[in-house]
Amino acid sequence: MGKIGYGYGSEWHLLRYLGRHREKLNDEIIKKIGFGDNIEWLDFHFNPRKEPYDVEREGLDFLTGPEYKGVRAAWKKFWPQSGKSQNWDAVGWLRSDGDPELILVEAKAHTRELISNCGAKGKGRIQIKNAFTEVTNELKLSVNPDLWLRKYYQYANRLAALYFLRENRVKKVPTRLVAIYFCGDRFRSGKSRKGKDDICPTDKTGWDKTLAAQDKHLGLKAGHKLGPYIRKVFLPVKG
Repeated sequence: MGKIGYGYGSEWHLLRYLGRHREKLNDEIIKKIGFGDNIEWLDFHFNPRKEPYDVEREGLDFLTGPEYKGVRAAWKKFWPQSGKSQNWDAVGWLRSDGDPELILVEAKAHTRELISNCGAKGKGRIQIKNAFTEVTNELKLSVNPDLWLRKYYQYANRLAALYFLRENRVKKVPTRLVAIYFCGDRFRSGKSRKGKDDICPTDKTGWDKTLAAQDKHLGLKAGHKLGPYIRKVFLPVKG
């Protein structure tokens, strides 16, 4: 967890929605998913040794019950347990008439936030590449898994976690990935700076080109196996 911006940035705006506009947030997510009565959001962990004294949910640390023991063991074989794992912006359970479904949230407020590369080395990097190879093969994508290690690595590892939870052989966990894109944010200077690869889109259309580039790089095409379990939610920072 980085240092939160004051009045700007995806972390700030997501905390606003979770704390002050939770009903609106839940309604928008449930509307995109197409069913559900409510979302019960999980608390973060405290981290008293480092400001801001909180730490995001990481990896699969939200699967704590004994019924998930086998899933956690399988995850260790699928994904490295050292280094930086998936840090989730929010985690919750979607409640409905049926079994609850896990909601994993990744939030962005400007386009540069989408860019990242895999920093793992040695055995960890090999394990990640093997996971990406399994995912891309299962999704029948015509893409070199090495590309998932570069440029859009963060989104790629979120997709890998979604795939694992839904498809692992021990106990499938009904899971949905919700990507939240804030519209109308500003940079620290207070301006909506515009540049080649770092802008704060003002609406969904402003995000479309960058998100299309992300999907193209990862070889994602309409109709892939995980598609029905991924939802994009566009939220205005000013309501």
